[in-house]
Amino acid sequence: MLLKMKTSLAGPNISLHAGDLHEFADDAEALRLIEAGFAISAEPFAQAEPAAPAEPAAPEKPVAPEEPAAPKEPAKTAKTAKTAG
Repeated sequence: MLLKMKTSLAGPNISLHAGDLHEFADDAEALRLIEAGFAISAEPFAQAEPAAPAEPAAPEKPVAPEEPAAPKEPAKTAKTAKTAG
C-alpha cells in the first residue's frame, strides 16, 4: 500500500521523512501507520469521495398561531354583586 508520511519514521531497514512516499508490502502495517496518524494513503483510488449530502430533514409542520384568548369578564365579588344592581 502506498503511503505518504506525515512524520518521520526510522528503523534498521528504513528511514522516511515527512512527505515521503513509500510502498508498504504489509497492508496491516500500513493501516496501523494510518490509524496512528503517522501516514495517509497515497493510493490513487483511495481518495475520499465527497460524502453524499444527508437527506434533507422533513419539513416541519407549520404551527398555527394561538388565537388570542377572549377577554375575561371580571369575576363578580360580593362587593360588585351588590352594586351591579
